[in-house]
Amino acid sequence: MPSKLARKEERKEKVDLLHFLESLNESVTPPQEIIQKGGTVPTSASSDLSALILSFLKEKGGKVSKSELYEWSRRVGITPVTLHDTLLRMVQKGFLIKRFDDELKDLVYCLAMKETF
Repeated sequence: MPSKLARKEERKEKVDLLHFLESLNESVTPPQEIIQKGGTVPTSASSDLSALILSFLKEKGGKVSKSELYEWSRRVGITPVTLHDTLLRMVQKGFLIKRFDDELKDLVYCLAMKETF
C-alpha cells in the first residue's frame, strides 16, 4: 500500500486547476492549418469578408434573406458573430441596405449601389 505522501503526489499530478486549458489548446487548430486544408475562410480580415459577402450577394442577384446569408456563412466557416459585425459595419458604411421583405417574411440584405460593385 502506497504511503500518504506518494498518494498525495499522485493526486497533485492528476488534478490541476489549469489542466483544462492545456487540453483546449491541443484541440484548437490554428487558422492557417484550417485554411490550408481548404476548410474555412479567414475571418480576421474584415475587407476580405466584406468582399466575400458582396460576391455572394451578386451571385444571388443583389438580394439575400438573413437566414440564407447565415446558412451560407455556416457552410463557408464564418462565425455568426463575425458575420453579424461585418454586416452591421457594411450597412453603416452604406454598402448594404437592411430591410424587411413581406414576400419572404424575413429580413433582407440588398446591395446599395449595384453599379459600383
